[in-house]
Formats: sequence, structure tokens, C-alpha cells
Amino acid sequence: MHNTVFQTTNMIRFITTLLIYVLSGSLIIPSFAQEPDKKVVISNMEETFAYELNKKGEVQISSEHLVNYKCIKPATVSFFEYYDNYSEIKNVKIKGIKRVHPQYGMYKRENIFFSDGKACYFDIPFIQKDSEAIVTFNKLYKDIRRFTFIPLAEAHHTESRTIKIVIPDWMNVDILNQNLSENITINSIKDDVQKATITTIHITNQPAAIIEEHSPHYMHSQPYIIIIPRESLGKAGNTRYFKTIDDLYEWSKEPLSLMDNNLHLIKEKASELTANCKSDEEKINVLCQWVQRNIRYIAFEDGISAFKPDNAQDVITQKYGDCKGMSNLLKSLLIAKGFDVRLVWVATADVERDLDIANPSPFANHMICALCKDDSLYYFDPTVKSLSFGEIPEQLQGQKALIEDGENYIISQIPQFSAHYNRDSLFVQYSITDNKLTGKANRSFEGEAKHSLSYWMNSMTETEKKQKTEQILKNGEMQDSIFNIETNGLESFLPEINIKYEIKRKSNINIFGNQIFINLDDTKDYQNAKVDIKNRKTALKLPHKDYVVVVSQLLIPEGYDVNQLPENKTVSREKYSFSISYKKEKDTIIYHKEMFVFNSILEKSDFEQWNSDIDALRKAYGELIVLEKSNNKK
Repeated sequence: MHNTVFQTTNMIRFITTLLIYVLSGSLIIPSFAQEPDKKVVISNMEETFAYELNKKGEVQISSEHLVNYKCIKPATVSFFEYYDNYSEIKNVKIKGIKRVHPQYGMYKRENIFFSDGKACYFDIPFIQKDSEAIVTFNKLYKDIRRFTFIPLAEAHHTESRTIKIVIPDWMNVDILNQNLSENITINSIKDDVQKATITTIHITNQPAAIIEEHSPHYMHSQPYIIIIPRESLGKAGNTRYFKTIDDLYEWSKEPLSLMDNNLHLIKEKASELTANCKSDEEKINVLCQWVQRNIRYIAFEDGISAFKPDNAQDVITQKYGDCKGMSNLLKSLLIAKGFDVRLVWVATADVERDLDIANPSPFANHMICALCKDDSLYYFDPTVKSLSFGEIPEQLQGQKALIEDGENYIISQIPQFSAHYNRDSLFVQYSITDNKLTGKANRSFEGEAKHSLSYWMNSMTETEKKQKTEQILKNGEMQDSIFNIETNGLESFLPEINIKYEIKRKSNINIFGNQIFINLDDTKDYQNAKVDIKNRKTALKLPHKDYVVVVSQLLIPEGYDVNQLPENKTVSREKYSFSISYKKEKDTIIYHKEMFVFNSILEKSDFEQWNSDIDALRKAYGELIVLEKSNNKK
């Protein structure tokens, strides 16, 4: 099954989605990089962000933007700039290309509108080489706590870009940077006339942000800066923003006060769902599973929706919600039955961020629940449909969590599991009947392997599930037969999905004269996982840490001896390992394979060794067991 990590035919390992990532009001939309021969470049880009006071004495950020596009080859550029209830775009002008006018619209996904997510957008058609278009606009950030992130790599190759951040003496702001290269310089000077510090970021010949299939998040390798407002020193007193973790917590929980959960309705629903439960554990499982089964997860994170959970009763009525709404609903249902449940702010590991106690700033892109029981914390993410109580998705493991605790808060680190947690195992016993490998098999999936399979099959009909299950178990070998399939755990929220079946394989056996040639590996995991080093531009994100174990036993047919067993093979690297072994015990040959992926990100520097090891793995898969008739040796 793991062969197809890099092939679209894999129906379990990769569910590819294009995610819109929002961090504190600054929106990044990953887009695929241009062709190497660049059709359109940004010849010049100038931006100024200035902290200032409005008429009410509140701090805001006024920004000016200029983007100069230059056509290398005819193409159309799509321009987007997002805003919400806490920001506005003004004075948008397009020069150089006629009949292009800005449009303004609500942001929607799957015909569901989110009222505070809006976009200014238009297409710029370039017909002639060397033609240019200049886009200018002003943007106002009304809440400076929602402006913390500036990506430094654009969707187009940028020849020159200058960013100025004007920070008055009465404003305390930290500017942090990450993944800067030699083409990016940062300088700060004190301007006595403006009574401000001006930080200038100058960028030359910055390649387009490359987002390939299975790329890590933008923050993994692309350059960016984080802007953290600490406090302002006004005449009426100081205003604190993110000076300490206390400030971050107060800001994070502020939107919770806007919720209006109907406690009576929720209590009735919780009692209805748990009417037949006999234990606390059963009540917890029933309520968790009901939310998973009945509420559709839709991630929307723009504007206040990125911070305020929907009311619990509204999520029930809508039958959909984002992570905050689903977590609020689950918390409300569990509290209604007397459990101590808290909301949790956390950053998923894929965004390359975590709660930084030394430099507190908005960090969370996800919300889950924490159940306090028997002096322990149990984390639960209701957006993961196949999650059983006590399981933790890999994207949350090891992350620091900010947990609500009334006026106080709890900082806790979510447990980190080893690759063993994601076990994908196969045990099969073969004999040779009618020139086929005939046997009984047991395949099981745990952790992320289970979640991937369950997520993928969630929308299928029973007929489709049966067909796809057979395809998976055959590993694409159409000449093989799978029958008497028994599946357990696919829809019952158990810690593992277990599939028992019987199998007849023609694909792994050949008989020539007095000899039988046999391959006992049914899955050949990762055999097609080589990286295209020539064309690959970014690091490679494997689906998750992985643990694969295959044990295949073959009963040696009467009248045959073992003429050849392949050599054992072991590869051990820091990020992965695999071992293959064969042995004969009495009248049985035992094939054993173990594969680990300890770190799911392969950097470009890892590719050459990885490809070499995959070649060795493929060669090992090609080695055959040879049986020979006993009387042929006399």
C-alpha cells in the first residue's frame, strides 16, 4: 500500500487537499509555482505599514501597497487581497491594462457564506511581452493583534521588494524572522523627525513560493516575518497586547464570552443520547461519536470566525461546523453530563508553529477539547471522524496547548507517540494449491493508517467500500482473488480497523519444471517512492510517521525442498529504516518485514540517500524463494 505514496492510485495514504491557512487575520493561499521560464514576474513591490492612532485614540495600522507586474510571456494573473470586519481595503487602482476593475465579494466555501470573510479580486490579462501593470491600494488594520504575519515569498518571482514598518516611539513591537536567505536584508533605524523606528526589509530576486504536491507547510522553508505588538504607551495609560502569556490567554478567551449556548437544549440532547449508557466511559464515547458522525467539519477561519466558536445549538441545527464550533458543541454536551471539559487552543504541527512562552503571539490554528478526569488530561479532536477516545492525531502530538481554566489557564504539552502508533500490519499463512498461493490473512490499521482509511471510505456506499477494500488487499493485482472479507472497526470507533480475508494469489508464484518461484511480500511498501530529484523543488512531506510490519508464512509443499532463500536486507537511517528477513523452520518458510518512518519530512539533502535505499528495497522485493522437487536432486 505504501508504494503509492507518490502515485495517485494510492487510495489510503494520501488525501490531498488545498488548505487555506489563516494566521491571526493574515491569509496565505498556497499556489503552485510558475513554470521555470516564468510568464509573469513582479518587477517591483513596495509596502509600508505604519502604526498610528485613530480619532478614538485606538492603535491601528495604515498600509500602502504597490505591485508592478511585468509580462514575460502572455498569461493571466489573478489578484486577491482579503479583508474582514477588522480590516478594510481602499483606493484600489490598476494601471497599464485597460478595462480591469476590482470586484468585492463575500468569501464562501461549498456554497456556505462566512459573512466576515471578503476579498478584493480581479484578473489581469497580459497579451503582449514586456507589458506591465501596476496595482496600488491602501489597507487599514483596525485591530493590530490580527496583523502578525508577512510572507516574503510571493506567488511570482519577485525582482525587487521593499517592506517598511514604521513603529512610533510610543509603540513596543517585536519583529521576528525565519528562513531568511542572503537575498533578504533587514535594517532598523531611529528617525528622530518621525519619532519612530523604521524597519526596512529589502528583497532581491526572490523565487516564487513553490508549493508542490506533498510539500511541507509554507513556514517550513519559505521566508517570513512575525510582527508581535507588545504594548502601547499612551497618554491615558498603557495598553498591553501580547507582552505575556497572560495577555495571549485573555485575548484568546475573549471571543468565548460572545457565545450564547442554550444550556437547556444541550442538556436535553445529552440526556437523550446517553439514556442507555451505564458508565461514564460509555457516556463519553457516545457523545464524542455522535458529534463525529452527525456534524460535518468545514474549516473556515477568516475574521471573527477564526476566534469565536459557533453556539452549540447552532452547530446541531446546521449539521456543520469548524473546529471551534464542533469543540464547543462536544464540550457543552459533556459538561451537561457532569464532566469537566475545557476548550484548547493549539497549533497543528504541519504549520511549523507552536506556543512560544518566551515570545507569546497568536499561534493557534486549531481548537480541540480536553477532558479532565482522574487527575489526567484526555485530548479529543472532534473533527477527526474515526478518532476513538484517548487517541491523538499526529498533527497535534508534541504540541504545546493553551487550555482554558476560568480566569487562569493551563499550559500542557500534548503527548508524542512513536511511529509504532501508526501500525499497518499484515499476517498471512500460505500453502500452495492448484498452482496458487492460497491462504488466510489478517490486515490491521492503527493510528494515522486507520484514520486515513476511515476518512477515505467515509463517503462511499457499501458496494463501493467492498470494491475498494478488495482493490487494496489485492495491491492492484487483478489476477488475484480476495473473498470472505470480514471488516471490524471501520465505523465503530475502535482503536484499530481489522480485516480478515481469504486469498488466492497467482501474481506471486511461477512454476517452471521442477522449480517453484515465490514472492511472499503482498504489499511491497514504498517500492515506487523514489523522489524525482531533477524536478523536485521543495522538501517532501510523507503522510505521517509510519510503522509497517508484514509476516508471511509458507507451508513447503510435500516433495519439495528449499533451493534458495533470498538474503536478508537491513537499512537504518536517522529518519527511516527497513529490514527484510527469511528463515526456514521445519516445513515452513517465514518472511518478516519491518519498516519505520520516524520523521515524515525528507529534506532535499535526504533525497539522494532515500532514492538509493528505495532502489535497494526494490531489489530486495525482486528476490525470490526457489523450491525444488526433492527427487530432482538425486
